[in-house]
Amino acid sequence: MKLLMLAVLLVFVGGLVSASAGDKLSLRLVEASQDEVETDSRLDDIKELLTKNLPFRSFKLLDSKSMAVPANNTFTMSGGYEVSCKGAQSGLEVRVVRRREELVRTTVTLKDRTPLVIAGFPSDRGRLLLVLLAH
Repeated sequence: MKLLMLAVLLVFVGGLVSASAGDKLSLRLVEASQDEVETDSRLDDIKELLTKNLPFRSFKLLDSKSMAVPANNTFTMSGGYEVSCKGAQSGLEVRVVRRREELVRTTVTLKDRTPLVIAGFPSDRGRLLLVLLAH
């Protein structure tokens, strides 16, 4: 729980978050809950990070997108979350908007193959996590 709260706090203060040189970025919207102990098999590459560091028992992939980096893309993801990514891996600007409300605006630095959870939005069953991963 402390790790999730720290991730959320870092996002909302808009600080620089460190998680450097891949050519692809993947974004995943994951629903984390206390439901049955289960992790979606499409999350196998980040399963250990999620299960060992977050206070949830179940992780379900709701949506995923990928793009080249440096990035300059905006995607609409499941649940109406609009995610914009702009810049290089060493200074990626990330913005999340839902229903015209800006939820997150931050700049992150990503290390290759090191997932970074930058948000924990409330959902009906738990939390929605936005996971970034540079390849």
